Amino acid sequence: LSITVSAVNTVYGGPASALTYSAGGLIDGDTAATTLTGALTRITGGLSGSGHEGAGTYAISQGSVAASLGYQLTFTGANYTISPRPLALTAAAQSKVYDGTTAASATLSDDHISGDLLTTSFANAAFLDPNAGKGKTVNVTGIVLHGADAANYALQLPPVATTADITPATLTYVANPVHSFQYAPLPQLTGTVTGFAAGESLTSATTGTLVFSTGISNSNVAGIFASEGSGLAANFGNYVFTQAAGNTSALVIRPSQELRAPDAPSDAYPSALISVTQMEGPCARYSQGGGNSSHCETSFQRVDGLEQLPVALADAGLRLPAGVPLTFSY
Repeated sequence: LSITVSAVNTVYGGPASALTYSAGGLIDGDTAATTLTGALTRITGGLSGSGHEGAGTYAISQGSVAASLGYQLTFTGANYTISPRPLALTAAAQSKVYDGTTAASATLSDDHISGDLLTTSFANAAFLDPNAGKGKTVNVTGIVLHGADAANYALQLPPVATTADITPATLTYVANPVHSFQYAPLPQLTGTVTGFAAGESLTSATTGTLVFSTGISNSNVAGIFASEGSGLAANFGNYVFTQAAGNTSALVIRPSQELRAPDAPSDAYPSALISVTQMEGPCARYSQGGGNSSHCETSFQRVDGLEQLPVALADAGLRLPAGVPLTFSY
């Protein structure tokens, strides 16, 4: 009578499978049920952290299987194989600001059985290209399993992929401060651009021509004006542009050196630092920034009968209405 064991193939974490065999050589209407007794047995593996038998190949032996009715048994064994469980990995990548590289930051999660001692690591996470964009593919490669139960799991290939965004970095137009005088030709406006990723420059990362311009067409009015950069476009949309805070006051047009007529408008000297508003005895008391100071300017000599003296001190120079009979020294 021959006994042939059926091989068993299962996956780690699944339910145990029964051991079975087939019998050959029975005669005279005998059956396995009436002729054979006992059960097969096999070698067993150690238990994992979750209490499941570990992956491996275990031999099935005859155990207590025996024949009655005078049969002589021949036994052919087989193996009970527990294959590693396929481990489903999920990657999550963090979006980043454009930095000129494909480097990505990512984390891994998996579906290992609760209680098993298993962790994962990876060698590299990278975008397919370094340029700005939304929903860009990130590949996580070099994944390794760690822990006492790592042998019970099998990694799935190809590399784990996910998506993340690369948002444009910011380039800043920085105007060079420039001063000029009223009625003089407008000065040439210049500046720089800052904020490039390592190894990049105006030439390699942008197209166009860098220019700085202002909103005025001449210098007839004194004051403080903006000098703003423009003219550039970023390659692949890797940058957006902004103006430096100081650009709003980078161009200063100072009042001219000439005396103004008595009927000059009140804003004739819009950048004046100090305005004299009152005469007190032999000196002129002035206000600065809208508030009265305690300083009495003795460089002004009062003219009899003149109660108010419309004088302005601007850019370290005195400004007087034309025709005022006033003597002064400074």
